Amino acid sequence: MSIEKRIDNVINKINDNPLIYHRETEINAMIYSELRKEYPKLTDTKLGYKTSLVHLEYFGGGGTRIDVVILNKEDAKTIDRHTVERGYEKSHIILDVAIETKTNLGRQGYTTEVKGLENDIEKLKQQREKNPEVKLFLLYFIRFHSKKNNRKTYAKKQEILKVVEEIREKCEEEDIVFKTNDNYFLA
Repeated sequence: MSIEKRIDNVINKINDNPLIYHRETEINAMIYSELRKEYPKLTDTKLGYKTSLVHLEYFGGGGTRIDVVILNKEDAKTIDRHTVERGYEKSHIILDVAIETKTNLGRQGYTTEVKGLENDIEKLKQQREKNPEVKLFLLYFIRFHSKKNNRKTYAKKQEILKVVEEIREKCEEEDIVFKTNDNYFLA
C-alpha cells in the first residue's frame, strides 16, 4: 500500500468518527502507526543500534520540527555518534517523506489560520533543499463543531472553506500534497 493510501486511511477514520481525536498529537500518532505498517523493519545504524525510518517531531533543520517523517533508508544507516551528539540540529539525515499536520480548533480567525499553514508550507519546502525528491504532505484537519449557533457555525464553515481553497492552491504551486477531512460539513 502506498504512503498516500496510508494517510487516506487515517483521514477516512477521522471522517467516519470525527471525535476520534482531540489534539494534533493524536492524529500524528495515528499517522505514525499507519506508516509503521508500511515500514515495519528497523534499519541498522553506525552506532550498532537500529532505528525506525518513521519518526514524529523530527528535526527539520534551523530549529524546526517536522510532525511526521520517513527517513531515507541509506542515509539513516549513516547515523553515528556525531549525529546523535549534535541532536540532529542541522537535520543531517535526508527525509524521503515529510508530513505537517494542522488542526483547526475553531478559535483562530482566517488570517491566523492561513499564516500558520503558510509557515508549515515553508517548513516543508526547506526539505527540498536536502532532497529534491522528498514527498511533501500538508494535512489540515477541521474539528467537529457543535450547532449551538447556526449563524455563527455557517460563517465559520465559509471561513474554513476559504482557508482550504487558498492553502490547496498554494500547495499545488509548490508540489505539496494537500489533504483535509470532511468534518466541517457536519456543522
